[in-house]
Amino acid sequence: YVEGKTYKSCTSNESDETDDGQNDGECVDFPGFHDFYGEDYSCAWYGLADYLCKNFGAGPPNQDGITANQACCACGGGNQS
Repeated sequence: YVEGKTYKSCTSNESDETDDGQNDGECVDFPGFHDFYGEDYSCAWYGLADYLCKNFGAGPPNQDGITANQACCACGGGNQS
């Protein structure tokens, strides 16, 4: 964490014009994800700067065969709820 640094959020401010009671647009990172290089390289790490996803998000895949681009909201992945 760097004081004064703006970090990406995993939620979207976009909303549907219809209110069907569902929380459309909210992204959730894959629980417990870390990349091939270890636990320090989680979705939170990828969210620290734009270039991290661009440069490293495609892999190599971790032990589960998943990359940050698939698992992390900051990289355009994650699960939409």
